[in-house]
Amino acid sequence: HHPLDPRAEETLFEIGELYVSEAGKLREEAEKQGRAVDARAQVEELLQAAIAHWKKLVAKYPAGDPSSHALLRIANLYESQLGDLEAAVAAYRQCSFGSFTGTAALPARSTDFMMGSGTAKPVRLKITPSSTA
Repeated sequence: HHPLDPRAEETLFEIGELYVSEAGKLREEAEKQGRAVDARAQVEELLQAAIAHWKKLVAKYPAGDPSSHALLRIANLYESQLGDLEAAVAAYRQCSFGSFTGTAALPARSTDFMMGSGTAKPVRLKITPSSTA
């Protein structure tokens, strides 16, 4: 363990990404073989392992960019892969520092609005820059 190594934060983030990558490969292979339902528990276990790893990163390095990115990834996984909207909102809200703050702010506000209206589906806005030509 070398917590002072400048690569430690990014390495911890990448380990979480490896869990997500493995989950994706497992899901894809299972779908090809027609056994996606059978693999669902294993995929969820890998995604939960990624989340647990990223939460450790955030606890150890609470102000770094990799932690900010980890919180955004946690929120995305809860929202899009695990269907846990409340956990997603909590992670979006926690992402209040680093370079991923702005990326997390819009989904958190949109999800809060939609949850208040009685539906569990977040609003996703696609904002494209307008050309000034």
